Amino acid sequence: MSERRPILGLAAAAVIALTLFGALRVRESRALERGPKLAWQSWEAGFAEARQSGKRVVALFGATWCRPCRELERKTLTRPWVVRALRRGFVTIHVDVDSEPDRAKQWFVRSLPTLAVLTAEEEIVDLMPGYQTPREMVRWLGHAREAEPRRMPNFGSTKGKKGSGD
Repeated sequence: MSERRPILGLAAAAVIALTLFGALRVRESRALERGPKLAWQSWEAGFAEARQSGKRVVALFGATWCRPCRELERKTLTRPWVVRALRRGFVTIHVDVDSEPDRAKQWFVRSLPTLAVLTAEEEIVDLMPGYQTPREMVRWLGHAREAEPRRMPNFGSTKGKKGSGD
């Protein structure tokens, strides 16, 4: 009988620990649901606001069927410090690649999710493919807020090329 007491004590401690851990996870989840939210806009409305406010744009290219997209939205884009960083310096746009496949091609989106920082004049600053942790996201946003726009290749276009009649 005395040999069972330590085992029963460990089992009881494990049950209590798991119960407390579960309660903390539920509390954290509820806090995130009540926390600050991002206002996702359409491409046109987002760029109109960006031109008016002088802010840059963060465009999230994703799809409803994309598990990493949902993880990014649930685990990273709900964190208060990520939401604050986005609100402070950016206008947020959500692009569903199934609804707007040409827009995804235009901005060189090759995997999902992909985040793009663009100027208000629709010049690309940076692309970040894949899931990002909150820490990675905030670090990237800090860099992208100050970075110069990139010159991207214009595959298949003759616009701007010498001798093209422009």
